[in-house]
Amino acid sequence: KEPVKHLAVGVKSVIKLPPHVIEDRFNLTGPTDGAAYAIVGDATQSVAGGGFMYTNLDSISIGVVLRLDDLDAKGLTASGVHDHFLAHPAITPFLKDGELLEYGCHLTIEDGPAMVTHDLTRPGLVIIGDAAGFTLNTGMTIRGMDLAAGSALAAVTAINKALDAGDVSQAAMDVYVAEFNETFVGKDMKTYAKAPAFLENEEMYKDVGLLLADVFHGIYDHDLTPRRHLLTVARGALKNSTLTMRRLARLGWQAVRAL
Repeated sequence: KEPVKHLAVGVKSVIKLPPHVIEDRFNLTGPTDGAAYAIVGDATQSVAGGGFMYTNLDSISIGVVLRLDDLDAKGLTASGVHDHFLAHPAITPFLKDGELLEYGCHLTIEDGPAMVTHDLTRPGLVIIGDAAGFTLNTGMTIRGMDLAAGSALAAVTAINKALDAGDVSQAAMDVYVAEFNETFVGKDMKTYAKAPAFLENEEMYKDVGLLLADVFHGIYDHDLTPRRHLLTVARGALKNSTLTMRRLARLGWQAVRAL
């Protein structure tokens, strides 16, 4: 049984809009263009996870992915966080006058690198895709389809060898693990093995964002007062933040090691 912190719930809505409206709102040049947004912070009401929004030909897919343990700890519901996100004033203009086509939830993997290290094979059985844990969230990109396809190719190779040899023993099925470890699938899971632990830092979903917002506000808010050097602006924002320089340095070091 996987720990709850290895799991997340995704909630997604698909909103129908005319193609020309989507192109106008997302500044697209035609039907072959697309746009995708990854959002953190208020999108999840500080629950570990993030929001997403991307265009389809005649609809917009939008929703949130929330780590189960943190969602429960904060006493919130996945549907409530989803609705909060869609009602945000930065989001509603994209969805105005749209028609809800689909609404659904999906349990997904938050710590794929930990899951794919065990229990993927049995005699006559291999597990692939997100059922095996082949998802990867680095905080900058969220991947799943390419890893699922790569694991399937490794499974095909292993299964073909097993069938040709007439051997579906545990050892024969373990060839699958060796196969995907030799591809980008296994190598990328290893490269980003520390990313899930880094993303467990609660400050990443509230305090870091607020600090950065204060810094950028100090840079770009031209209120006719004398300008300050960037370092002075940053020091002032840090002074008003709950974060300390030591904690920021620790987070930065974790990020370098994880990402």
